[in-house]
Amino acid sequence: MEWTMFIIFFVTNLLICLIFRVTYSSFGKYDKGMVLAVHIPKEYAEDADVQAIAAKAVKVNKIFQNSNLIVGLGICFINLWSILIFIIAYLVWLAVFCGGIEYLNISLHKKMYALKIENGWGLDENGNSLDDDECWKTGFYYNPDDKRIFVPNRMQSGNYALNYATKRAKIYTSALAVIVIGSVIYAVVMLAPFINPHVEIEVSGDTLKVDAAGYDTEIKISDIKEIEKFDELPDYGFSKSNGGYTDEYMIGRFNSYDYGKCDMYVLTDYSPILMIKTDDNLLFFNSEDETEIDKIYEELSDLP
Repeated sequence: MEWTMFIIFFVTNLLICLIFRVTYSSFGKYDKGMVLAVHIPKEYAEDADVQAIAAKAVKVNKIFQNSNLIVGLGICFINLWSILIFIIAYLVWLAVFCGGIEYLNISLHKKMYALKIENGWGLDENGNSLDDDECWKTGFYYNPDDKRIFVPNRMQSGNYALNYATKRAKIYTSALAVIVIGSVIYAVVMLAPFINPHVEIEVSGDTLKVDAAGYDTEIKISDIKEIEKFDELPDYGFSKSNGGYTDEYMIGRFNSYDYGKCDMYVLTDYSPILMIKTDDNLLFFNSEDETEIDKIYEELSDLP
């Protein structure tokens, strides 16, 4: 499973980096009368300041994209060690990569626009712009006179941009931000407990309670119908319905071909494993402390 995910994300990262490379391939070149998405009169296209900013754009894009390609591919190897840490690291890398490249290119776009205004290029005798660069001066499109919500994105070749002078564009962006941020927070909150999980076992009075990674099972000792100890987890055809399932642990709600629904709190590198069955529950659990399981097994086995 880990190698399958490794290959999937490895190829995905290559495609993501390739898409960004193609998208920004002409950003530092003089294309359609523009450099860095700013209209520059042809006679000034070779101006030293214009070329300096354009050259910097090409250089920083190359360095940023190449370094993120290496980091992105390197992160895939974390999956072979811990899938949960990999997912968190992957989300962070993706956010930094997408946000970082956008920030770098918008910053350079603003510098080019400032240079154009400083030199009065593309302005009429009254100082009015002869093009629509002012609508793109922040790196985002803002034109109250344009009723379109989506317009061709001059900052990213082949893509579309929102017109932030429209109310709907602001609503779309706000909704997307809430969804993305909410999804990341939800993923971190849900996955964090599975990073290096520990099984906690408590026997108190007539109650046995087992919990790990936000899951817990509580049963009455007097309801126990069967108890058995295994050196390793029996092959009962377990499949996860809710929880975490890796080479390191099986925690949460599972199904078994032989027994149906069951609760699992098993760390795969530790033994023995205790199985407890009641009329309503089937519970498998172990502990990092092997003597704890032996003690609980002896204590519960001696009960009438």
